[in-house]
Amino acid sequence: MEITLPAPGEQVSVAKLTAYKPTIFMMGRQHANEVSSTSHILRLAELLATDPAYRSILKKVNVILCPVQNPDGAAIAYDLQKLTPNYMLHAGRYSALGSDVGTGPSALLPESEVNGKIWREWLPDIYLNPHGYPSHEWVQQFAGYVPPGFRAYWDSRGWYTMMSGLRDPRYPEQGDAVAALREAIVREVNSDAEVHAMDVRHQARYTRWAYGFGPHVYNMEVYKDTTIFYSDPETGEPRGSRRAVGATGASGGSSRRASMGSWPQVTFMSGMTEAPDETAQGQWMNLVTKAGFSFLMAHVNYLRDGQYTIERIEEGGQRDSSTITMLRVRPVMPAKAPKATKPTM
Repeated sequence: MEITLPAPGEQVSVAKLTAYKPTIFMMGRQHANEVSSTSHILRLAELLATDPAYRSILKKVNVILCPVQNPDGAAIAYDLQKLTPNYMLHAGRYSALGSDVGTGPSALLPESEVNGKIWREWLPDIYLNPHGYPSHEWVQQFAGYVPPGFRAYWDSRGWYTMMSGLRDPRYPEQGDAVAALREAIVREVNSDAEVHAMDVRHQARYTRWAYGFGPHVYNMEVYKDTTIFYSDPETGEPRGSRRAVGATGASGGSSRRASMGSWPQVTFMSGMTEAPDETAQGQWMNLVTKAGFSFLMAHVNYLRDGQYTIERIEEGGQRDSSTITMLRVRPVMPAKAPKATKPTM
C-alpha cells in the first residue's frame, strides 16, 4: 500500500514525492507466525485513511506498507493454530518452499524481490521490519537442552528492538538522528501503561534467569525501562557500521542495493523489533500490537516533525541547455526544541 495524499494530476511521480518529503517503508510478517505486525500495520493504514489527525501526517510523510510479506507461511500458521492454538507454529516462519522469504533464492521466491523493488523505487528514509518470538520460554531452564540457533531466546525479554546507525566521522548527523529516534521510541512505547508493565515484568524475569547468570551470552540493555540494543557490548559505543558503503564498496557493491542497511546515506534507519507474539491471540495479541503500533508511530512522528532542506542545483548543459536538480538532504534531523520564553510580569 502506497499511502499519500491525492494527486491533482492523472499521473504521479514517485521520484518527486520522495524527493520533496521523507518516506517510511514498513514490511510485516516476513516470518508469518510472528503475527502482531500485520495488525498494527493495518491499523496505521486505517487511521491514515479515516482519521483527520492521522491524515495530516501525509502532508509531511509518504507511508509505504506491506502487512504480510509471507502469505504462504501465514496460511500455514493460520491452519495450524486451529489444531494447536497454544503451540509456536514454527512451520509458518518459512515459505511454501521451506526457506525464509527474506533470504531465499529470488528465482524461486518472488516475494523475496519485493523489498529491493520498493527500496529502489521509493528510496525510503526509514525501513522497519517488525518480528516476534514465543511469548513463553522455548525450553525449561536448566533442562540440559539448548536450541543451537536461539540460545538467547531461553526466556522472554518483553518487547524489544535493536538500533544501529552509521558511525562515520564524515556523517556525524547520522548518529544524531539515530540517538533522537531512540528517545522517540522510549516515549511512545512507555506511554501505554500496560505495555510498560509487561516490559518491566519480563525484563526482571530475564535478568534473573538468563542475563544474571551469563551476561556475556544473554545480552541485555535497558534504556529508560525499554529494552533497546543500542550499544556495542564490548566498547560501549553505539552499534552500527563504521563506514558508509559506496557503489563499489566492500559489502557487495551494486548487487547489495536490495539491502537497506547497506546504504545509510539513503535509509539512515533500518529497524527491526521482537515482540512476544508467536503465536499471540486475544488480549495478549492486543497488548503486543499496542507496543508495535507505538514503535511505528515513533518513526512516523519523527519524520513528520523533523527538519530537512531541499537544495536546488542549477548546471549548464550542452547546446545552450541547462539542468535543474532538486535534492533533499538526508537524514531527517530531529525537530528543534521550542525556545524557552521569559515569564512576563
